[in-house]
Amino acid sequence: MLTELKNPRFAVPDDVLSALKVADNQVVNIVGEAIAGNYTMPRGLARCALFGMCAKGSRKQHDKKEMAAWKGWKITHTGEQLDQGDLDVWLAVCRMIASTDGRLVVSFRTLLGEMGANNVGGTRVKRLRVSLQRLHDGILSIQHNEQRFDGPLLRCDQDGGKMVITLPRSQSWLWRDVVWLDCTVRQSIKPNLSKWLHHYTSSHRGTQQNPSLSRLIDLHRLCASQQPHIRRFRFNVRAGFDTLHTHQCIQQWYISPQSVVKFSNQ
Repeated sequence: MLTELKNPRFAVPDDVLSALKVADNQVVNIVGEAIAGNYTMPRGLARCALFGMCAKGSRKQHDKKEMAAWKGWKITHTGEQLDQGDLDVWLAVCRMIASTDGRLVVSFRTLLGEMGANNVGGTRVKRLRVSLQRLHDGILSIQHNEQRFDGPLLRCDQDGGKMVITLPRSQSWLWRDVVWLDCTVRQSIKPNLSKWLHHYTSSHRGTQQNPSLSRLIDLHRLCASQQPHIRRFRFNVRAGFDTLHTHQCIQQWYISPQSVVKFSNQ
């Protein structure tokens, strides 16, 4: 649970430092560039099912569940299933924490404003609190090449009416290869599949001469789609790519008769 801090002058333990403020100039510089109107997301997490599709009322409890991920990555999750709403919260926290010393002290309403919410009433505050709880309680194990991270996506405690949020230091290597997401675009996209496709396609660099290729069946797996009919999923993907094209996130896209999605975003 989010705990009430006894000492308002809370000192962050040595092993709890922001992954965006470690002594690694590459990480700091990338985050610095991303502050101006962009969210930053580790590329490995942009191509996996961690923040996948979750229909209302169908959230599952994971127990070391292996999430579908890009080749070379192994990601397991223990805790309540995460979705695109939880990703919205995490992206906003990471963007705000980048301008601190690694310890973000923020109110619920300020964080909601960072997420682009116009209405910051009680219902939204309650949802935000629950989402932070999921991010705080969930335990990830992420492996890629020789690197490994074990722990939560963030640590969150409550100090009076504000939250004290930090990112685990051992998460820092994830930020050495990132995706930039335009904040305004992210906040204006509503369908969850379109949101997932936004960060997935942003993790690729396809051109008109050399478009990025993804099999429809792989997209179904990587976004943790709960749609049992691939034909219906194909229809939903088309709608998602139409949304991204409208927001100028991609220039061209096409689904071949062999169910291969081709797209260019450069």
